[in-house]
Amino acid sequence: MLVMELTTYLQFKKADLSISVISKKAFLNLESDINPLNPDINLISESIKLAKYTKKTNLH
Repeated sequence: MLVMELTTYLQFKKADLSISVISKKAFLNLESDINPLNPDINLISESIKLAKYTKKTNLH
């Protein structure tokens, strides 16, 4: 049982890490992007929202 809980915890940590990396890349892209019609901006803002939500619901 403990192993399952630990595995789940580690999966959450891994997901949290990858989301924060995505949001950092997205933020950098947003900073350097001059074209407001870029379709990636929607994806970027979604990943930032997701990262903020993840930080609020983090396990530690």
